[in-house]
Amino acid sequence: GSSDYAFESVYPLILQNDEVVTVEFFSNHPNASDWIGAYSPANADITASAPIKFGMCDQALNTSDSENQYLLTGRASLQFNLTNLRTDVGFHYFTGGLQTPVLVASTSNSQAVQFADKNQPLRNRIVPSGDPDVFFLIWNSDTSEVPMIKWGTQSGEYIYSAIASTTR
Repeated sequence: GSSDYAFESVYPLILQNDEVVTVEFFSNHPNASDWIGAYSPANADITASAPIKFGMCDQALNTSDSENQYLLTGRASLQFNLTNLRTDVGFHYFTGGLQTPVLVASTSNSQAVQFADKNQPLRNRIVPSGDPDVFFLIWNSDTSEVPMIKWGTQSGEYIYSAIASTTR
């Protein structure tokens, strides 16, 4: 039954963009067809959406000795590098492989991974304007009412600023 599969821990629960979360899990009946899927938002309908990332349990590292022992011990962990999707991420444990998945466990609401700053500017890039003295600095954010660029000549000391324009 589904009580034969469980998540032991998910950490850390608060991430910055592009950080790694570790998911520890176990099964009393480990199988090479077992896998963990990461879904965003955490309460996504798994029958109507694909995971943002997934990992096969038998390719995971054992939590104690860094060897793949899942098929022998039923206990292992997977690491997922997550991009700030501006919403939470939950994990689901499946058996039956990728073609015929059977859900056997899900993380609880208290185990949902959150991003520290859902409005963090991401994908910043410099774009030429056609004028050799002018360029555009572009980034993506979620809900900036008054986006602002700050800069300076030393890291961490941003003494100049300008209000940016937005498009949706």
